[in-house]
Amino acid sequence: MPYSPEREIEDIDGLINEVKGSVYLFGMSSGAMLSLMAAANNLRIKKITLYEPPFELEKNNSSRDSTIHYNKIEELLRSDNQSGAVKYFMREIVQVPSVVTTILSLLPVWKKMKANVSSLPYDLEIARSYTLQNLKSQSISTPALPIYGGKSSEKLQNAAKAASDRIYNSKLWVLEDQSHEVSMKVLAPVLIDFLSD
Repeated sequence: MPYSPEREIEDIDGLINEVKGSVYLFGMSSGAMLSLMAAANNLRIKKITLYEPPFELEKNNSSRDSTIHYNKIEELLRSDNQSGAVKYFMREIVQVPSVVTTILSLLPVWKKMKANVSSLPYDLEIARSYTLQNLKSQSISTPALPIYGGKSSEKLQNAAKAASDRIYNSKLWVLEDQSHEVSMKVLAPVLIDFLSD
């Protein structure tokens, strides 16, 4: 069965139905987009926290870049080039400087990144199917905390700001010394403060 972001929302709904009452959702990157999709589907969600949802910012064709990236990642994975797929993701999508990618490729974490790279097409499918235009048209009223890192790419920062502008009840937050690879020790207190308020 082909991958579908809608089935992810069904899974979230199934998990929510296993507990009593409403829930809090936290999503990072494409997971932040899924959290917004879940809120748009009126699932029982009290609050959502979103770390750097990777929305495309083009006004006329917001899925263009995601489609290009999707096709390139698929091509690299079909040719069994996991390292190439990770490098493409880091450089072209996350926009990490080449020197950082080169250093990462020499560290033990690179093996873990290669092991998880097969999930990238799913992330890109979410980005292709859920756009800022979708978000604007849905009038999500669930209290939301979009967050971005001060050291993240300008594109990711602007995407978080754009998402915040389109959510009725949102509060934008910046973690000045963080990037897309955010430290949980830094992020956790912000989440606790927002979700316990």
